[in-house]
Amino acid sequence: MAHAAVAAALSGVLLRRVDAAALGPVLSQGQSLGANDTLVSANGVFVLGFFAPRGGDQGRRYLGVMYARAAEQTVPWVANRDAPVSAASKYSATVTASGELQVLEGDRVAWRTNTSSSSSPSPVGGNVTLTLLDSGNLVLASGSGEGNALWQSFDHPADTFLPGMRIALDRRNGTVKRTLFTSWRSSVDPGAGDFTLGLDPLGSAQLYIWKNGSTTYWRSGQWANTSFVGVPWRSLSVHGFKLNVDQVQGEGLMYYTFSTYNATLYRSMLHPNGTETCYMLIDATGEWEAVWSQHNIPCQEYNTCGANAVCAGGENGQNSCTCLEGFKPRSAAGYGNGKWTHGCVRNASLTCEDDQFLEIPRLKLPNLATWVGTVKGKQQCRWWCLGNCSCGAYSYSIGTGCLTWGHELLDIYQFPYGGYEEGYDLSFKVHTYPKRFSKTKRWTAGVVIVVIVVVVALAACSFLLWKCRRRFKGEGIRSYYNARVVLQTQRSPCTKTDKLAHPAEKLGIGGTEQKRPSRFLSISEEAVRRYFVQGLLTLHVYVLSVRTYTYKTRSKRKQRKL
Repeated sequence: MAHAAVAAALSGVLLRRVDAAALGPVLSQGQSLGANDTLVSANGVFVLGFFAPRGGDQGRRYLGVMYARAAEQTVPWVANRDAPVSAASKYSATVTASGELQVLEGDRVAWRTNTSSSSSPSPVGGNVTLTLLDSGNLVLASGSGEGNALWQSFDHPADTFLPGMRIALDRRNGTVKRTLFTSWRSSVDPGAGDFTLGLDPLGSAQLYIWKNGSTTYWRSGQWANTSFVGVPWRSLSVHGFKLNVDQVQGEGLMYYTFSTYNATLYRSMLHPNGTETCYMLIDATGEWEAVWSQHNIPCQEYNTCGANAVCAGGENGQNSCTCLEGFKPRSAAGYGNGKWTHGCVRNASLTCEDDQFLEIPRLKLPNLATWVGTVKGKQQCRWWCLGNCSCGAYSYSIGTGCLTWGHELLDIYQFPYGGYEEGYDLSFKVHTYPKRFSKTKRWTAGVVIVVIVVVVALAACSFLLWKCRRRFKGEGIRSYYNARVVLQTQRSPCTKTDKLAHPAEKLGIGGTEQKRPSRFLSISEEAVRRYFVQGLLTLHVYVLSVRTYTYKTRSKRKQRKL
């Protein structure tokens, strides 16, 4: 009789497991899911069952949702991640009469949903069911349909963000509730790890990754309609990622949703090292392909260089920290040792009177921005910041609107040149222009002075030329006749009929032929001295006149000879 009773009991347990497996995606009240049982979603995309992590402790068992078509074990959600059951024990999952999903290790409750149906406990075959959907969501509902959900796994995520999930921040009713994603402890241990992802509790709509619960490790930057400021190369809106806001009297609900065209092929995972990676399933092979990863550059870790300093670095792992123009390292010793955690301070304090703006491009904008919704346009944003002494910087774009900051600019990262990593421009206040701009002003002033000197010199030369030409007009006739006398004196001994060569016309020259040329040279030297004093240009004109006259005289002489 005893053996018969045991056999009947075992057959009953087996029957319930078979019934559960046969029910496909639904587990009803009173039914249980054993070690070898699974729930399968309607289209066979996901399965729910117990598993041991691949490469991990094979003596532990976890209840989880897994991809049915992936070549390797891929678990986007784990129920009892911090309370595994022993593989040697009698473990199961069941929907209790009170409307809870529980993981049992023998008679001990290892994990539970902490929910109960609004109705009184139902007899076997009651109306509380557990359903695995093709989205990967595990829903515990009262009655039929998701509309009466008592609990769902999408509201209690593990390390994976699936299409259809929400990353939510609820500040209604004076409380703050957030949807948080927590990494695994390691690749073989599903327990809660060191890194957590969620929305900024202050309501900036930025995504944060925290380390050890409270230390900011990474932030996405502000949402700019289609992408995050800190992830400008990835247009997330193309993949159905968007921000939804439901404001109620200043306190409200905001959340990001992810609804791509082929939802079953995408997942975003927070790794144990704090890196977030988006994967796509290659349906033909069952392999996962990384679409993008964030963050994979050390410079993108939160506030690497401290306040008022810019971090610029590439994938080679080398960071470069520099103070903003008009700032200096807060700690000279730290700067010398390559430690920038103290950041930078201003060279000169702002006066709120003579302040100016300097602009730096291609940035992941600083943290703790204030959105000024009443301002439209970049110029208005500039004047708003300039007119407020508490405003230390501003940035304007169509996607973000007018963002302003105080005087501590935290977590500034400058994207490299090229590709889609354009980033955003930031204008920050300084009291006076830094040295780089002073040198530019001095160089500009030097150029202006040189130009002025050249113009004045050209004007003076033009004036002298005009004056010389005017003087030459008065002396032109005298020069002409003087030159004629000189020329006639030179040729008189050779011309019998030349009346100007008569002895009566005394020139103070001897009667011999040899002294006439010397007299000609004396007159020429006197002319040279006179016109040299007047200027080289006048001499040049004079010489040209003499040469022209000589040519005409010789031409006439030849004609007379003929």
